[in-house]
Amino acid sequence: MGSGSRVNFAREAAKRGIQIYSLSSAFSDKYYRDLLKESWKEDKKLKEKSDKLFIAGLAQELPFKSNIFDSVLSSWAIPMYLEKNRKEYETSFREIARVLKPGGKAYLAPIWEGWISPEFFHEIKEAFKEEGIADIDVQEVKDKTKIDKYKIVLTKFLPM
Repeated sequence: MGSGSRVNFAREAAKRGIQIYSLSSAFSDKYYRDLLKESWKEDKKLKEKSDKLFIAGLAQELPFKSNIFDSVLSSWAIPMYLEKNRKEYETSFREIARVLKPGGKAYLAPIWEGWISPEFFHEIKEAFKEEGIADIDVQEVKDKTKIDKYKIVLTKFLPM
């Protein structure tokens, strides 16, 4: 999820044999897709796969089947581009939980101190726990060289 203009993370993961799908609302734009293919021109194999790997979409309406991903990673996308209201987060988190396999994890960062409080996520976590969807853990980033204060780890519950 959240790819950026050159999708460097996706490219490096794919080169290492990790099956990835990169999601961005920008991928619906022909100019952006052409720019993406141009940036991957040195790797013909990946360039040919790009139409299947780079998917236009939003976190609030993920265009994937349920229970198919082992993990979801969002770096500088979610929560960065969501409106700062509970409904946007709950909708996105539900979609992420839906596409994760049971026991799967999503890693979402960065979150800066004072931007949205851990209490905000605690309320969502309690709602999800009651529904049996997922656990949401807001973890403090201890690395002083990082500009972000927190990260979110969402874990889809295993069936009982």
